[in-house]
Amino acid sequence: MAREEVPVSPDQIPAEVRDYMAALQQCHDHPFVQHYFHQVTWLSVSVPDHGQVDFYALEFRMGIRAAMIWQDGEGNWGTGGWITLSHPDADITRPPSPLSLNYFQEVAGSPSLGAALDLLAASKSEDTEIGT
Repeated sequence: MAREEVPVSPDQIPAEVRDYMAALQQCHDHPFVQHYFHQVTWLSVSVPDHGQVDFYALEFRMGIRAAMIWQDGEGNWGTGGWITLSHPDADITRPPSPLSLNYFQEVAGSPSLGAALDLLAASKSEDTEIGT
């Protein structure tokens, strides 16, 4: 089941989401952004010895495949690669999504969003799931 969309006013949009959208706007001419950007996604992940961690990521869709790019807070952009969802409208954050904490761990960071986009674009034709 797809996530329910709830309209919000611009002043209710979290600063981190605005930062992600501003970074994405600088790459708006990138063909990968034009074809595959889906949304900014809120994630809440249980991390051992840290508790619940909430953060945002840029979500990209290609049919039933989805991928995320996020910033690590130190200026690096990570991507866990492509995962396969149960259907094109599936919510990447809810079961039966294969998304897990492993997706975000031990990922090499890119120095810029553009570099992360290029990395993800280069991996989009791979047949295997990455980062699950």
